[in-house]
Order: sequence, then C-alpha cells, then structure tokens
Amino acid sequence: MNHTGTHILNFALREVLGKDVKQKGSLVAPEKLRFDFSFKASLTEKDIERVQQISYKYIQDDQQVFVSDVALEKARQIEGVQAVSGETYPDPTRVVSIGVSVDTLVDNVSNKDWWNYSIEFCGGTHVQAELATTAVSILDRRALSRRLEEITKEMLKEQKASLKVQVDAALTLVETAIKQDPASSSFVVQLPGTDCSAKVISEAIKQVSSRHHDKSTYFIGLDGPAGRVAHGCFVSQGHVEWPGGHRVGSACCEDCGRESRWKGGHQYGERNGDDQSRGWDRGCKVVPRTSENLISGNDLPLD
Repeated sequence: MNHTGTHILNFALREVLGKDVKQKGSLVAPEKLRFDFSFKASLTEKDIERVQQISYKYIQDDQQVFVSDVALEKARQIEGVQAVSGETYPDPTRVVSIGVSVDTLVDNVSNKDWWNYSIEFCGGTHVQAELATTAVSILDRRALSRRLEEITKEMLKEQKASLKVQVDAALTLVETAIKQDPASSSFVVQLPGTDCSAKVISEAIKQVSSRHHDKSTYFIGLDGPAGRVAHGCFVSQGHVEWPGGHRVGSACCEDCGRESRWKGGHQYGERNGDDQSRGWDRGCKVVPRTSENLISGNDLPLD
C-alpha cells in the first residue's frame, strides 16, 4: 500500500511543481513512507496542500494498478514515464501504471495524455487491482541535506561505539598480560578479529600510555577491510632513556611495516596488500626479541 503511495505522491509533486521534480530515493515501511526528491525550491504550505489534494483525488477515483514487463528500449519511449535518476534497470523492465493499462501505453508510446497518469519503472510490490490506499497525509518535510546530516551523526555514533568495544578488548588483553607477568616491563598484544584499524591501535596506545606509563606495549592487528596489518608501539619513558631505546618503535615498524611515524613515546606503522602475512609474522615474532634487547640495553637487530 505505501509503495503504491510513493508513486501517487511522485505524480502529485510533478503536477504541482512541474517536470523538473526528480526522484532521488524512497523508504517504504508498514506504517509510513518517505519520498526523496530534488527541486530548485522548497515546498510551500500551499504546495503541500495541493499535493495532498491531488493524491487524495487520485485515490478516490479508484484507479486500477497495472503491472507488466516491457522491453527496456520500448519502455523508455513511453511519454511521461518516470525512473529514479542514476538507477540501472533490467531488460525487460517492469512498468507500473495507475489508471491506464501497460498494453495501452506500449501501443501508443508518444501519447501526451500519459503525463496525466502515474507511470514508473519499478520492481516493488504494489496493491492489486483497485487502489486499497485510503489517504495520503504529509506529516513531515525536511531538506535532504538535513536528513543526510542526521544519518551521518548516527553512523558516527555507531562507529564510536564500535571503536570503544575494540579498544576495551585491547585494554583487557593488556591488563591480563600484566597480571600474568607483573614483573615484565614490555608486552606484545595481538588484537583479535580482522577489522583492527589504525584508529583502534592509536586509541589503545593512548589508554595504555595513560594507565601503564611504565610498560612498553606493542599492538598488532589485521585490518581486513583496508587490506593491511596495523600496528603501533608505546615506549615507556624508562625505556626511551636506554641507549638505543628510541629505536624500538622504528624497529617495530621496520620489522613489519613500510610506513611509520614517531611522536613522543608512540610509534605507528602499517603494511599494505600482499605483504600482510610477512608483516604479521615478523611483527609477532621479532618484536618480543626487539623488546628484550631494548630492556637489556643491547643493540636492536632488525633481522
């Protein structure tokens, strides 16, 4: 019912605002519908009233809904037919017409009268036979930019929540390692999963450097979506003061990543593409030895 309502609303908007109205998308839910469109100006209260009146009249006329597959080239020739901008349609494509049969449209594709009907390319589900919809009421209107802003805010909230879960998991691993070996002053933490981004590493290092500033910690994880190994190292102040201590972060990055950057006691690096496995293996195997050499004050071999 609501899907058919989007077609009626599209027709009514075109009647009120003209042919420059372009559909950009829609949402069909059991209790409501949303119709996204572009136009050079905002809807006025008078425009909204007219759209509702035209929609209501279309429904009250009890027009029949016709659905049929038509060869795409032929379907595009139908006068007044509507399609979503940028959408790719199959061949043949499904034509939904309210008030005039699809066969009649195809028999005379250039008839200007077809602009007086709702005719669209659509693969969705619609009411059968006569319209079962009873009314159309516009409850809310918002600029697309505002709605996109709201969606972006929701996505950021989800990303922050996901980041917190991953960072908390990393910190739990650190706390567990410290409890198991409280005398150690350096740890290597392999993060679980395949979606460990550089952001997770960065936040985990910030937390560890704040909570355990006397523990040098190296994090390594797989960033599957980005196709790379992500890793980072926090070097405690005590270790930085050792001869060669400053090199531990660089050694970690040279062991398993092409790119690295040093800031204070923090070192970050990434290894991309085909070198993932090499980066992972070397990072997990070489870094513990690098850390041991650092603590003992020995030189730091990179091989």
